[in-house]
Amino acid sequence: MAWTEPAGNAGGAPPSGRSAAAALAVCLLAAWWAAASGCARGEDRHEGLEVKILYCRECNQDVYGARVAEEIREAFGVEAQLVRGFLGVFDVHVNGEIVYSRWESGYRFPAPGEVAEAIKKRYEFDKRRGRWVRRRRPLG
Repeated sequence: MAWTEPAGNAGGAPPSGRSAAAALAVCLLAAWWAAASGCARGEDRHEGLEVKILYCRECNQDVYGARVAEEIREAFGVEAQLVRGFLGVFDVHVNGEIVYSRWESGYRFPAPGEVAEAIKKRYEFDKRRGRWVRRRRPLG
């Protein structure tokens, strides 16, 4: 599979500065690491919120992970599990579903409150059941 140059990109390299093969390898490694660390489990989707934050320790992203975990604790009353990753990964998984990925968002970290809003678009609190449940249709 060859890299095709997008219109307006005179350098001929992907916008991230990596080759297409390197970007694919990074994505495959991140998916493998998420599965190995338990982030990709899809069980118990409607039993509440199970939040895992996969972050790169070598890149000192634990500060961002702690900030997002605190936001989730304040917004939902749920403790987020911090999981060490590598290669610059910063993903937030809720019940096995990725709600925020640094790689999918253009290699940027989430703004304050952005992850909580993404979770609120996908989940709502069911007063009758007394727990968070997946929305039938995500907001927005």
